[in-house]
Amino acid sequence: MTKVLDKESRFPQDEERDECRYLLKDGLSGVLLEVAEGLTVGARKHPGATWRSIPTEEHLARAFRHILKYCDGDRMEDHLSHIVMRSLMAMACAREKSIRENHISDK
Repeated sequence: MTKVLDKESRFPQDEERDECRYLLKDGLSGVLLEVAEGLTVGARKHPGATWRSIPTEEHLARAFRHILKYCDGDRMEDHLSHIVMRSLMAMACAREKSIRENHISDK
């Protein structure tokens, strides 16, 4: 979607067609690396992909806890990375559940 923007537009990225380039510049590759490192630490701490047994809603509740702590000024943990990680886990669990339910209902 291409938008014509005036000088007062708050979101100039709306006009960009290839947003994947953010991965290579503007710092997003470093952010993704931080998230990957956090997932690796979690996998070592909780081997066996135990996150898959946690319901989507619980992942979202845990992400929300990190949102609240970050908004409250707590910087003792990397809450922003935890929000992204829990959101990714919630998405994966919801997707797997949908696939299972659709597969079962197709039989």
